[in-house]
Amino acid sequence: MPDKPTFINAYGEIVSKESLIEEIQALLNRLGEKNTGQATILNVEMMRALDIASLNSIRDSLLQKCGNEVQANLEWLHSLKDGK
Repeated sequence: MPDKPTFINAYGEIVSKESLIEEIQALLNRLGEKNTGQATILNVEMMRALDIASLNSIRDSLLQKCGNEVQANLEWLHSLKDGK
């Protein structure tokens, strides 16, 4: 069995296409279920056609959106505490 190609990203993580695809699906589901209540289904073959750097970029963008979602919720919660 040949070794799976890996990539070391800007955070020093060693990632593979498969791990990035799984993480992208999980992040999309996390964002999608909150907004629509439905799970996201990716076309895995299409995702495998992308290079590792592109998949890593997609994952980073989704992580940033998840982080912004958390920050927005925290700001809202703090506004309730402050009575604003």
